[in-house]
Amino acid sequence: MLMPEAERIRNTLDRLSATNALDIMSRDGCEAPVRHHHTVTVPEAPEATMLLMPAWSTGKYLGIKIANVFPSNGSVNLPAVQAVYLLFSGKTGELLASMDGGELTARRTAPASALAAGYLAAKTPPACSSLARAV
Repeated sequence: MLMPEAERIRNTLDRLSATNALDIMSRDGCEAPVRHHHTVTVPEAPEATMLLMPAWSTGKYLGIKIANVFPSNGSVNLPAVQAVYLLFSGKTGELLASMDGGELTARRTAPASALAAGYLAAKTPPACSSLARAV
C-alpha cells in the first residue's frame, strides 16, 4: 500500500497530468453518489462536519475522500479541514493507497476548472465568443 505525503503528491501530480486524467474519467464515466454530510458534536466548540465522498469505476478502482471540518481548529493551530483519500482495487477491494485529501483537492481544483472551461468554450458559438472578447 502506498502512503504518499502531501509533498510527494505536489511533486508528482502536475496540472497537465491531472487535467488529462480528469478528461479521461469524464469521458469513460464513473459512479459518484451525492456526498454524505454528518454533523459531529464537539464538546465546548462549534459542531463539526464529516463529509464522505465515494466514487468508483466498475472493475477498476474504488475511492473515498473523507473530510472533517472543525471550524474551531484555528484556536489550536490546526487547519479547519482535515482530509484523507483511500484508493481500493475495484476487483478485490484491497487498499492500494492512502493519500493526503487536502493536497489532492488542491491539485485537482485548477485542472477541473480548466477542463470545464474547455468543454464550455467548445460549445460556445463563434459569434458569442467574438462578442465576449469585445466586451
